[in-house]
Amino acid sequence: MSAASAGRTVAVVPRWEWRAFGERLGAADSRFDALAPEAVRESDEVYLLSALSDASVKLRDGLLDVKVLREVSADGLERWEPVVKAPAGLSPDALGALADGLGVETLAVRVHKRRAHYLLDGCMAERSEIRTEHGAARTIGIESEDPELVRKVVAELGFDTRRNGSLPHELKRLAGFGERRPA
Repeated sequence: MSAASAGRTVAVVPRWEWRAFGERLGAADSRFDALAPEAVRESDEVYLLSALSDASVKLRDGLLDVKVLREVSADGLERWEPVVKAPAGLSPDALGALADGLGVETLAVRVHKRRAHYLLDGCMAERSEIRTEHGAARTIGIESEDPELVRKVVAELGFDTRRNGSLPHELKRLAGFGERRPA
């Protein structure tokens, strides 16, 4: 499989992911506090949210990055696949106008993200703080090509009793986007 990237084809690496949200993330916070992150990065991003999908569509550092949910296991583990990573030729407003023209209800949400990257038992792990005009959230994400590695780390962190979530879904919740409202 491949994704478009700056006019060339690049290898696509679908990954199994688990993401937990919350102000207090229990034993996971203690475990991460005891580790030195491999990298810490802050960025300003724009997520384009759809009322019809929880796909991850974001603009960061001049790139359009699109991941789609391909599979959900019986225990809630999600397999996401990158489908586009290319220079963003359109602004968030222009992309929104494109979606409107296609009849797709969208919302552009500006996100300031601070994330620390770790390696836990063969999995990539990310502890992040996100801030938007609609609110803020803390999250820990665990991902790998191997679902069993993700399950093992998720259980060790005590997240196997939590619902798996995605960042686009959480951003929609913060913004109240896509919720049914009484007439």
